Amino acid sequence: MFQSDQSFAKNLEDLIGHLNYEKSKGEFLKSIVKKNKRKSVIRSAILDHISHVEKPAFISAKQFTYRSSIISLYGFLENFLESLVHEFISNLNQISVPVELLPKSIRESHLESSIDLLKKVQRNRTYSKDRKNTLIKDVVSNMNSLVQEDSSYQLNESAFSIHTSNFRYDTIHNTFCKLGIPGIPKMALRNPKLKKSLSEKYTIDSDVEQKVLVSLLTAELDDLAQRRNEIAHGSFNGELESIEIVIERIRILKDFGAAISHVLTSHFLGIYFASSTSIELGKPSHVFSGINALGFFATPRPYPMATSEIKVGDMLFSKNDNSNVTLKYGKIISIMSNRVATDCVNSPSDTDFSLQVDFDINSYTKNRDIYVMPSV
Repeated sequence: MFQSDQSFAKNLEDLIGHLNYEKSKGEFLKSIVKKNKRKSVIRSAILDHISHVEKPAFISAKQFTYRSSIISLYGFLENFLESLVHEFISNLNQISVPVELLPKSIRESHLESSIDLLKKVQRNRTYSKDRKNTLIKDVVSNMNSLVQEDSSYQLNESAFSIHTSNFRYDTIHNTFCKLGIPGIPKMALRNPKLKKSLSEKYTIDSDVEQKVLVSLLTAELDDLAQRRNEIAHGSFNGELESIEIVIERIRILKDFGAAISHVLTSHFLGIYFASSTSIELGKPSHVFSGINALGFFATPRPYPMATSEIKVGDMLFSKNDNSNVTLKYGKIISIMSNRVATDCVNSPSDTDFSLQVDFDINSYTKNRDIYVMPSV
């Protein structure tokens, strides 16, 4: 759902590719020498290159590669978290959530966060006077629109991502608290891939108590921020990690980013569901768990009545207030009406129809109320 998640994943894969390239350079040259044991111009040239270029620069090149990878890794993480928060607020603005349905923490922190944004704009020396005045005017206008509970209010999209310290575990927690998601790093640890990547690095069982995983994730995030600071200020004198260990760091952060994005997506769609008009279908008459499809009987209409169109690509929500997971969601990927494939169907429908979705369902889905809304 969030573009920043895709950009973050690509940046990390590119960084892994670069590190693998650095690792393979020397190994490639050595393999050529081993395969060409007889004297030759090529073998002599490679040996000369290794002796006069590779070996003298080995330590400094290793240091530079390590330092630049840590700086890049932290930079990608920081940019991802800032962009994710900005994108979340921007999406809230687009769906026009009624003020009373905004998370309380967003309403309460908007004023203070907007004041921080004003200070940031005023300190920025790259803005022209006109640009600065326009931004200040917009920020103040948005502040007032929420305070006055204007129906057409706008949140200051850049206000919630401002932070004065590096992104460590606690900083990330505090940032997302303002969006109404306290404990988001801990929530991210419910993600199986993140649990697996952490447990594999530290060779522990992935079913350990959550407090152990919290401790490991805290160590990962805090250690990265600390190393980044020391390297950036020229004071790093710690042990250089191998390329393999750095790649492990990267993969953990990639899984962490995906887990954070999933939590935020669920939070956003919960707000969207509560604040927007939906098509209520009631409980499904049939559940086809093998193909993730829900069936509905035709609805008799003794007199003309208004209908709503359900389309492939729409969002489908299944709700059960008595379940551990109140709201499940996904997209409609295909529709069958009277056993014929179609791109859309009306509700109420004159024929039996089924909706296939892109998330897992089971027999218990028959106890959930089904709603359909336009995709966001």
